[in-house]
Amino acid sequence: MDFSAWVEPYEFFSAKKMGTTNSAPVFDRSVDPPLFLGVVANDVYLDAFEQVLGENAQSSTMLQRFIRLSTAQCPKIDLSECQLEGLRYLAGGEEATCGICNSSDYPGIIPTECPFKPDLPTNLWQNTDVEGVKYTDRACCEIGSNFPSETIMSTTTTTTLVVGATGATGKHVVLQLLQQKQHVRAIARSKQRLLDTLNEISPNASEEYAAFLTVTEAAVLDLSDEELENLCSGCDACVSCLGHNMTFQGVFGKPRHLVTDAAKRICHAIETNQSKEKESKIQMVKFILMGSDGVANPNGQDEKRTFGERFLIFLLRYLIPPHRDNETAAAYISGKTDNPNLEWTVIRPTDLIDGSVTKYELLPRPPGSLFGDGVATRSNVAKSMVDMILTQSLWDEWKFKMPVLHDLN
Repeated sequence: MDFSAWVEPYEFFSAKKMGTTNSAPVFDRSVDPPLFLGVVANDVYLDAFEQVLGENAQSSTMLQRFIRLSTAQCPKIDLSECQLEGLRYLAGGEEATCGICNSSDYPGIIPTECPFKPDLPTNLWQNTDVEGVKYTDRACCEIGSNFPSETIMSTTTTTTLVVGATGATGKHVVLQLLQQKQHVRAIARSKQRLLDTLNEISPNASEEYAAFLTVTEAAVLDLSDEELENLCSGCDACVSCLGHNMTFQGVFGKPRHLVTDAAKRICHAIETNQSKEKESKIQMVKFILMGSDGVANPNGQDEKRTFGERFLIFLLRYLIPPHRDNETAAAYISGKTDNPNLEWTVIRPTDLIDGSVTKYELLPRPPGSLFGDGVATRSNVAKSMVDMILTQSLWDEWKFKMPVLHDLN
C-alpha cells in the first residue's frame, strides 16, 4: 500500500500549537508478499503549511486536501495458501492456522525477532525527552557527520557497568550515559566522591539522574566472583576506565596488574552469566577498555615505530609497571575471539587533556609519531565510548579493533 494518511489538525501537547500528523505503512519488500513492519509518522506544525502553501491551514480547502491525500486504495495481492498460512501464524500462532501447510513450509514472511529486545517499548512516554527541542536538533545525525547530534536523546535503553568511575575519564562516561537517560552501575571506592565529581561537571547531576545510577562502594578487585557476576548480569556493556594513580605508590605499588586483572575478572563474570543462560537467550555484551596510543595493537597492523620510539617503549615496559599493565590488558582482550557473545574494543587516545566535548576522530592505527601527534580530550574519549554503546553502526565498525582517538581541530 503506497499511500500516506493525514489526521485532522489538533493541538500539540508540548508546543501548544496546531499541527497534523502524516503517517505511512512500512513494508519489507525483500520478501514475497511484502511484510508489514509498522508505521512511520511525522508531526508537522500547521504554520509550516501556511508558509509553503500560502493559505489558512485550518480552512475547509486545506482539510479537503488532507482528506484526498488520506484516501487509501485497497491493494490487490495474490497470496498462495502457504503465504496465507504464514500470515495467520504471524497474527495468531498455530491456533490461527488451518493446517494446510507445515510451519517449515511458511514463506519468508515471518520476521526474525531482534534478540533480547522486547517487541513493545518499555517507556511509552520516552518522546518527552525531546520536548521543546527544535526539529533540526532532533535529527539522528548532524549535517555532514555520521555521529548522533549532541542534542538528541537516545531512544535506546541500556545498562552499563563502569569501573574506574571516579577517574578523570570514567566520570565523564558515567555522566554522559546518565544524560542520555541510560542506566549506569558504577563501582567506586567512595559513592559520595563520585556524586560530588558528577556535580562538579554538571550541577545537581547526582539528584537529577539518581534514578538511573547505582553505585557499589568497593575496589573492583576486592569484589567476590558472585558480587561481580551480579553487577555484570543484565548489562549491555561494561566499560573499564581503570588506571594507576600517578603517585609513587600508584606507579610502583600494588596492585601492579590492576587493569589486566580487572579486565579478566569482568570478562569471566560476563561469560559465567552467559553460561547460565539458555542458548537462545544469551545476551551479547560489549566490553570497552581504555588504553593509550603508546600500546601497540597485538595484531601487528600498526605502523612500525622508529628505533627511538621502540627504545622508549621498551624502557617504559620494564621501568613503569602501569605501561606494562596496559599492554598486557590489551593483549588479553585482543585474544578474546572464542565467544561470539562477548564483543570488545580498546580505545587508544593520544595525549590526554581536560576539556569539554568537541569533535573527535577514530583511526585504525596511530597516524604518526608517538610524540606530539595530537591530543585527546578526556570527555571526548568518554563520548566515543557512549557513542559506541548507543550507536550500533559505530560499534559494528570498531568492534574487535583498537581505534586511536584524537580531537579534531
